[in-house]
Amino acid sequence: MRISDEQAKRAVDLLRHGGVEQWEARNRDIDPAIIARAVELATDSPDSRPDAVAEARWMLEQHPPSAEEVAAKILSRMASDSLR
Repeated sequence: MRISDEQAKRAVDLLRHGGVEQWEARNRDIDPAIIARAVELATDSPDSRPDAVAEARWMLEQHPPSAEEVAAKILSRMASDSLR
């Protein structure tokens, strides 16, 4: 799954300002059925979608990423994965 800049920012904010426990404390009133459905949808989703792969290939042909862009994506992914 690709991480958007906004998702990366949220992940970093969570890590910087209290982590998952505080997020869970603020969101206790979320219906567990909604969370279960979101988990189910995420679990059933493929790791890579053919349309996303095609888009990535097209983007590489049009504008190869700079080292800074690649590093930003790697760091975004690391921040997001650390919340799992």
